[in-house]
Amino acid sequence: ITDSNGNVYTVFFDTTGTILYMAKSTDQGSTWMIKQVYSPGPCTPSLCVSMVHVFPSIAADSGNNLYIVFSDGTNSYLTTSRDGGATWKVPMIVQGGFGLKTTVEPWVVAGDAGKINIFYYGTSSTNFMDPNAKWEVFMAQTQNALSHTPRFYITPATNVIHVGAICNNGTGCPSGTRTMLEYFYPDTYLDGTAMAVYPDSENNIDKSTTLTSVWYLKQASGSKIVGGSNPHD
Repeated sequence: ITDSNGNVYTVFFDTTGTILYMAKSTDQGSTWMIKQVYSPGPCTPSLCVSMVHVFPSIAADSGNNLYIVFSDGTNSYLTTSRDGGATWKVPMIVQGGFGLKTTVEPWVVAGDAGKINIFYYGTSSTNFMDPNAKWEVFMAQTQNALSHTPRFYITPATNVIHVGAICNNGTGCPSGTRTMLEYFYPDTYLDGTAMAVYPDSENNIDKSTTLTSVWYLKQASGSKIVGGSNPHD
């Protein structure tokens, strides 16, 4: 991504999938600064919990504040920076209600300063590899992401769009568990309403010939992250 000053950012995990890094360039990619964003601390490699579910996502708001979201296969987390990535807050869990036990593939979209939407897949199952897990798309919105205790308003954005495992371990995934792949992307309209494109393996689909179909959703009501009123405050 780029911020309004032209700085370029990307985020990635190390080879263990447990240490989160940010790379920043202030000269159009000629040179890069690498910053460790988060580490769970020392752990035995075979016991480390991988956070690559799927990729970490980064966004910059209109005030150039930064937001990163990622999942450990059970919870989705948010960390924020107000100084261009020099320092980061301790990650906080972003999910709750609706009987959710597992969330994966979080993506963050930023708007006005302190306002973000986070989309993810959520299920009441305790294991993302559960063959009977029922998944929906959820959106978590906060209008005060930079505060010490952000308030999140979480709502289902779809009905059930997949039944089964959502495996993000690449070629290490068992056959038939990568149906959802990584084809899931949210954004924001110019008027501030949320939108997302996502795969669906359950609705209006001939399963004998097709694994998934591509769907699109748009926010119909509620608060926005760009302009507009904020009915939650």
